[in-house]
Amino acid sequence: MLNKLFSLLQKYRYFIIFFIAFSLVILIFSPEQKRYYFDNDIKLFKEGTYLRISLVLSGIILSVTLLKCIINKIKIDQIFNVLFIMAFLCFNIFYLMGNTTISFLLYANRKFVKNEFTKSYETFTISDNKYFTAQNIQSKNDFINQKDYYKYSGEKSASNLKNGEIITFKLKEGLFGITYFEPK
Repeated sequence: MLNKLFSLLQKYRYFIIFFIAFSLVILIFSPEQKRYYFDNDIKLFKEGTYLRISLVLSGIILSVTLLKCIINKIKIDQIFNVLFIMAFLCFNIFYLMGNTTISFLLYANRKFVKNEFTKSYETFTISDNKYFTAQNIQSKNDFINQKDYYKYSGEKSASNLKNGEIITFKLKEGLFGITYFEPK
């Protein structure tokens, strides 16, 4: 019995290693990256920058694959098969595994700082010492709520805030132009 189990583990060892590594990425790495970003910044990244990055990287992967096939003098019908498989892999990586890929890109964004700056927000609605909304002083269309404030400050309550109070955030701009912060 033990011999069969060992044989089974030996046969599927790479799958098991991949499954464990992917589980760790999904359960630990991905949620950890979201701690450094406001929800609106992640949303803007998903809607804008991520699509461009995924299309460019897919194009590069397919071009390199095509070039390698041409250099190795592979038959045209085999080239189409290889390109179809690579396109399928790109689709899986950038669309089906989007959250994981976005987490890696957010991590890469944080590793290369382009700019450091501060943003100031003025609170204008506070209710129940817990919920509030604040507006950016420089940009009237930029708002934050208690969730972003709690994420940045590490506090659990807005009881120390008053209407009209100025909240200042120290932010950084990363490689892809996404702003992030160092949580307290």
